[in-house]
Amino acid sequence: MNLTATSRSASKLALVAVTAGWAMANLAGMLVFLAWSASCCWIEPELKDVPVATGGVAFVWAFGPLPVLAAFVLADLVWAAVAGSKGLRERRWTFLVTPFLMLVSWAAVFIFDGWHHGN
Repeated sequence: MNLTATSRSASKLALVAVTAGWAMANLAGMLVFLAWSASCCWIEPELKDVPVATGGVAFVWAFGPLPVLAAFVLADLVWAAVAGSKGLRERRWTFLVTPFLMLVSWAAVFIFDGWHHGN
């Protein structure tokens, strides 16, 4: 094994480590979004059809969970743009799989949060 092959395998290993780290950071962000910030705005099931039960929840949601969601989605979009440009250069689209999965996961978390708001 020559030095070039060793550096290539080390580069691939570093890419896998960065990708796994970013995926774990996204998972932690999703847990923070759901467990810590978004769940404070969920409505009680018995109050679902009461119109005044959702009072100032929109303001609480805008200053709590929304920044967490926006920061991660924006970072994932930047990651997808960088991966997309690399995919264009190398004609390989495997770079976009992980950012796409992260964005789909955030969309699922957002929809799950929406189910609990009672509107």
